[in-house]
Amino acid sequence: MKNNYYYLDRDYSYADPETGVLRNLKNITNDKTLTAFEATNTAKRARELAINPIHISDSSAICAIHRHLFQDIYKWAGEKRTVEISKSGNPFFPLAYFNRAISYIDQLISDFKKIKNTDTRALSHKLAEILDTVNHLHPFREWNGRTQRECIRVLALEKGYALDLNPPDNKEIYEQYMTGTINGDIKALEKLIFDSMQPELHKTINCNDRPGTGRRPSGNRQPDPKTENVFASDEKYFIPNAPSFGSQELNELGCQYDKDAKQWYHKDPMKAREIRRLIEEREQWRGVDGIQKNTKSIDF
Repeated sequence: MKNNYYYLDRDYSYADPETGVLRNLKNITNDKTLTAFEATNTAKRARELAINPIHISDSSAICAIHRHLFQDIYKWAGEKRTVEISKSGNPFFPLAYFNRAISYIDQLISDFKKIKNTDTRALSHKLAEILDTVNHLHPFREWNGRTQRECIRVLALEKGYALDLNPPDNKEIYEQYMTGTINGDIKALEKLIFDSMQPELHKTINCNDRPGTGRRPSGNRQPDPKTENVFASDEKYFIPNAPSFGSQELNELGCQYDKDAKQWYHKDPMKAREIRRLIEEREQWRGVDGIQKNTKSIDF
């Protein structure tokens, strides 16, 4: 599912005008190297959020999630974009009206919190509205999709449901999510969310009200990623073969090679998901007359 992004950024505020590579905290100038660095660090930060989620009190939590995921990579992590963006000719929300959109998202989140935990239909509808609105706003220069999915996941979790719109073992769910957000199809997103939500082992998560200070769910103890091997199983999450990713790069990303299957794999499902996205979706950047064009297939 390929969709081109266009950025109205005549001053090249975010990317190098020669290479198109996003400016980053490590001063990486090679696109493939930056891709590998992103995969490693965002997977680590995503695991932290899986254990210690950021409480969604209002729209400010969306910025907090983005900041947490990309704090190791970009100076502007968690900051609202300063450029206009369009995708396949369709513009996202204009900068001039951002405050109006933020207020609307705050109201949607407030309405969601008033819905009874048992009313899954109403919960699904409101989550679809939030997802569609945040996607249309596209508050960040990059990586809006990953951020909005984490936001929706935590909102569902606070109501006692597990929700993964990009599971490592079901590509169809992600494709439906992409189609729904690209087309602004709230009914399709509502159905997808309703069908995908599953009761969580922990009824609700116990978070502080301040964004970024979420606590672990009470009940069954969660493994400590610093001292325990969270993914100490024999499961293999296979990576699609891609000429653009050589064995050295896959090794650096922690992948292993299965000689029988003749395919690379990773034992960490979240890391495998990140690598698959990068392989399937990320292509080279280009700068054309001050409008930066991204020809990767989708934002993630």
